[in-house]
Amino acid sequence: MEGKARRSTGGNRTSQAEEDLVDVLLVEDDPSVLEMYRLKLELDGYRVNTALDGEEGLKKAGDLTPDIIFLDIRLPKKPNKVMLNAMHDVLTK
Repeated sequence: MEGKARRSTGGNRTSQAEEDLVDVLLVEDDPSVLEMYRLKLELDGYRVNTALDGEEGLKKAGDLTPDIIFLDIRLPKKPNKVMLNAMHDVLTK
């Protein structure tokens, strides 16, 4: 996946590289863990969006349709199975 951000064949290299970036949604309720993963993923060439709880994560998943979602399975407010089912519903409608 790392190479995807670097694939460009002429033309406007900046916009082509931006289109080729892999969009990641990171849903984590611990701000320090969220920041650690965000920095690592951005350094590896991913475009990262973040959410601090399940409700925000569901909204962003629906709005952004990311390529990859990293989801903390112990989020407050929603049990993990409920969260996974809700995320599936949002992404497949």
